[in-house]
Amino acid sequence: MIDSGTALFRSGDPATSLFAVRQGMVKTVHLTADGHERIIGFHVPGEVIGIEAFSSDTYRCEAIAVEHSVCCELPLPQQSETLQVQGLLPAIVDLLGTAAIPKPPIARGLARERVLRFLQDHGERLRRRGLNGERLRLTMSRSDIANFLDTRVETVSRILQQLHREKAIHVQGSTVELIELPPIDTAAS
Repeated sequence: MIDSGTALFRSGDPATSLFAVRQGMVKTVHLTADGHERIIGFHVPGEVIGIEAFSSDTYRCEAIAVEHSVCCELPLPQQSETLQVQGLLPAIVDLLGTAAIPKPPIARGLARERVLRFLQDHGERLRRRGLNGERLRLTMSRSDIANFLDTRVETVSRILQQLHREKAIHVQGSTVELIELPPIDTAAS
């Protein structure tokens, strides 16, 4: 169990383990040269973080629980024995292969397109893991979403309200139900 706001690892810590998110959500954060936090990802159950541990002695970012979360730690020194004994190797290879697939950047284009892309991506990632991808619990703050999408918190809130009024989504607190998201104009992006 990891409490909200607790770090699994910090940038520069020795990279000794991978972490599989089992429950909750974890954000990965990169600290810029001028000391600002830049959110680079939100990780849902079934996703693995700390993959840089395979190629580096230290973690390159920070991983912080967005909400009360459960993560499974896979220590690297014992990993080869554990993977063979428990048959985890195929699952890890599959997860690493999925993580390596390039995705179009979410934080590009008009602000409305960014929010739409974020909602679509979040729902799709949940569906791939057998979870409900139509009813999203956005436990991260609007400020974190804005940071991730490289826009302002007011813009994110305004666009979510617009989509709610258009009946493309239904927002109730931190829950967003995807009803019928409009297509994203990729030609304008």
